[in-house]
Amino acid sequence: RIHRANLVAMGVLPVVWDQDATALVQADTAIAIHGLDTLGPDARALQIVLTAPDGSQQRYPARADIASAGQIALLRDGGLFARFARRFGA
Repeated sequence: RIHRANLVAMGVLPVVWDQDATALVQADTAIAIHGLDTLGPDARALQIVLTAPDGSQQRYPARADIASAGQIALLRDGGLFARFARRFGA
């Protein structure tokens, strides 16, 4: 398991959702996450949309596992490496 703070530092959004729904994800299932544009410390609700190859969709409530506005800013920057690359011109 990777610690949540390390995921955020790498620019990866930790998402928590019902484990029963993970059994529905296959290699050819498209996954969309809705609600990222309104993400905030007090607005962490997301919706996972699974689209099967036949076009059928299933929707599941989820939440972003973030703790602060600083973590959201870091995610929007793409993580620590992306932030440093922009800051130091790499």
